Amino acid sequence: MKSRGDGPRTCAGNKVLLVPVTHYSSERMIVRYGNARSDYTERNISFENDDPFYLSYTRENVCARDGRFIFKNVPDGDYFVTAVIMWSGYDPTWNVAMTNGAALMRRVSVAGGEEVKVTLTH
Repeated sequence: MKSRGDGPRTCAGNKVLLVPVTHYSSERMIVRYGNARSDYTERNISFENDDPFYLSYTRENVCARDGRFIFKNVPDGDYFVTAVIMWSGYDPTWNVAMTNGAALMRRVSVAGGEEVKVTLTH
């Protein structure tokens, strides 16, 4: 992700999730991102009493320094890939250092053991 006037932002060191597309996960993405295709949000939304199946089927990894990540042996199907990016900045209006962040999501399809490259952008 790039911000105005700055270089790219990556998910380096942060969690990236691979979530199977289900009715529940789709509704959850719509609440968080406003749709179930691809988007970003700066809103921090917490979910209580998550469906235990949602939690058990969600795979987790950590983004490398360059923002890359990999999930191996992914069964055929549709998935949501989500990641959080964080960066530090400076707000001259308030003369303070700030930490900013956003969550990104994209729906992807996997078939036939193929490698799928995903770039999360906004």
